[in-house]
Amino acid sequence: MFRTRDFILLFSAIMFLVMAIGTTLINQGSVATQPLPFEIQSESDVQYVAAVAIGNSVSRSERVAQMRLKISQQALISEPVLVEEIEEDSTDSDTSTTTDELAAAEVVTCPLYRPYVNFWDARDLQLVEREGARVLTRGEISSTSIPKLVLQLPITTLPSGNPSCLSSDVVGIANDGSLIRNDEVGLYSIFGSETLLGYALDGFPIYGVTITTTDTCGGVMAASGYRYELSAERSTIINCFAATPVLLP
Repeated sequence: MFRTRDFILLFSAIMFLVMAIGTTLINQGSVATQPLPFEIQSESDVQYVAAVAIGNSVSRSERVAQMRLKISQQALISEPVLVEEIEEDSTDSDTSTTTDELAAAEVVTCPLYRPYVNFWDARDLQLVEREGARVLTRGEISSTSIPKLVLQLPITTLPSGNPSCLSSDVVGIANDGSLIRNDEVGLYSIFGSETLLGYALDGFPIYGVTITTTDTCGGVMAASGYRYELSAERSTIINCFAATPVLLP
């Protein structure tokens, strides 16, 4: 005989199965409707961009000019530029140029040429030759003190063959230790070619006015070697350095 207790157990078992089946169906439906965490693109969806390299249309002369400009803007000139590296402008056909303008046009200046404006104290300066060099010292040698080295000039008798440009208006050191500026011809024109005025920054001596024809830089070969001499036909002390000059402090 079917008892009430058996009926309740059977009914509970059926309800448990129905609920389990329903829960499973609901969970499967929710998983199917969730979006994928990433989307796979087909090869047709990928876009490629092609870049065509355009050749450089700048001429070689323009590239050289740009390189020289960049180099000159980085820093002050650490080594003098050779005259051979400076291109001359041959397009000037003005025949009305005066003698002074022609003399000034022969002066070869560096790309970063500028007047020397640093403080220069010429007191107690002496030019002496020591151990194969000409040195500019401050103070006298004694048992208790050693003179301070201010500048060292080379000692040479022949030009290098590669003239150098002028980086500033100072081209030499006078015998009293003062600076010789390139436009001070009038100050030294009272001296003749036998008078030693001082030394250029490339080491060659500078003498007074001569009647001898000088070379492009303003120098001549004498019995003692190469030297600069002032000329009445030139409005500057020198036009270029016949050898590599030293830099002022």
